[in-house]
Formats: sequence, structure tokens, C-alpha cells
Amino acid sequence: MMLSGVKLTELPQLTQQYEEMLKKPLTEEDRHQVKVDLDRSFGNNQEHLPIKPVLQRVLHASINQGISYTQGMNYIALHVLMFCLESDPTNHLAPEQVDGKFESLVAAIFVHIIHQLKDIFGENLANIFNIMAELEQMLMEIAPEVMFHIAKFGLDATVLFAQNYFSLMMYSSPPHSLAKALLDLFLLEGKNAIHALLVRMLELTTERIIATTSAEKLQKFVKFEIFDVCAEKLDEERKGALCIEDFGLSFY
Repeated sequence: MMLSGVKLTELPQLTQQYEEMLKKPLTEEDRHQVKVDLDRSFGNNQEHLPIKPVLQRVLHASINQGISYTQGMNYIALHVLMFCLESDPTNHLAPEQVDGKFESLVAAIFVHIIHQLKDIFGENLANIFNIMAELEQMLMEIAPEVMFHIAKFGLDATVLFAQNYFSLMMYSSPPHSLAKALLDLFLLEGKNAIHALLVRMLELTTERIIATTSAEKLQKFVKFEIFDVCAEKLDEERKGALCIEDFGLSFY
């Protein structure tokens, strides 16, 4: 199994310790938050409910590996689990076929991603304003027309895109294909992947953004609707692509 060419064997391995981590009890606070998040992880996708026990075990073991769990991390773990199930090269594993070794690999990727996010954002999101300033400068160079239009409504990158960092990775569930592309790129490029995907989404929706006539409508589109619109457009580009540069890494 591979994600973006990153071999799972190259990520921190939890296989030997996995069963021990599952036996270690969670704190009451972590147990409650995981239960709450599990109950809302699947939304209307009832066909994915069979993997709920697997997701619960992955989260449990990962927290005991040293992850400081916060609300929304379940979405990252869920996407990683689904991608690993899909990418199994031999069996296309069903949830009932998953074993401890497979789960430990899912947990390894999840822990790796969370540590990367912690490094990027710092404790208590201390780095978020520096990240937003960096993103705004990039957008002014790449998409000045969009940024000037946004500024007309008294908005800036922090107002519009800070939430998107978490919408893409955590606090909502983006379309499956978009989430998969982001996690692939994030494993390769870290923060640059989020920057790149936000830039790409603005490029794909420039005309619609410029045509928006109020701050309320602009915020609604950029914070929420843009995900579904761009997922559809990126899927169409992918169908006609001959190589990854045709629709992916070329927008760095």
C-alpha cells in the first residue's frame, strides 16, 4: 500500500506496541471526546458504519501513542483508514478482514500527520497568524484580482482561509477525492500542500468569486461551497490527465 508514493514501511511503525496501546485506558475526557466524534463521523454515509469499530481502535491506540486529541481529528483518521482500505493491492480489504497489523499502519500514518500539523501550527495554534500572512503574500502574487475583490468587502486571508486549514484537514469532511488528494500531497509537502490546494481552488473559482456581490455570500462560498465545486472540477481534470503535473503538483 502506498499514498503518494510514500511507502507505509517508511513511516513510524506501531505494530509491536499496538495491542499494548489498545489495552491502556483513555482518560475520561479523551474517551468522551472520541465517543462524541465517532457518533458524528459518518453523517449520512451509513454504508461506512462497519468501519466505526476500526476507527475507534485506531483513535484509542493513537492517543496512547502520545497524540493530544482534539475535536475533529476523527475526520483525518477516517480518511486515512478509508484510503488504506481502498489501496490494499491484493484483497481490497473489507472492515471485517482488518487485523492488528493493518490497523497499526493506519495509526502510524495518522500519528505522522498529526505530528506534522502540530509542528506547523504550534502549541495552541500560535503560528496561525504567521501562516496566514505567508498565504496572503502568496495569493497577492498569484491571484491579485481575487485578493483585491476580497479586500473590497473588508476581508483578508485570515478571515477567509484560517478556517479552511481545518476544514480541509479536520473540522469538516471534504469530498472524498479532494481529501485524498490533500492527504497525498500533505504527506509529501506538509504545509505547502495546504497552501497549494487553496491557491488551486481559488484559480478554479476566480470567475465565481469576482462575481460575488456581498461579504456574506463570499464567506459562505469560500468557507464551505468551494470544496464541492473544486472537487468536481479536479475530478474532471484528473480524467483527462496524462501525468500528475497535468492536475496536481504543477500548481506549486
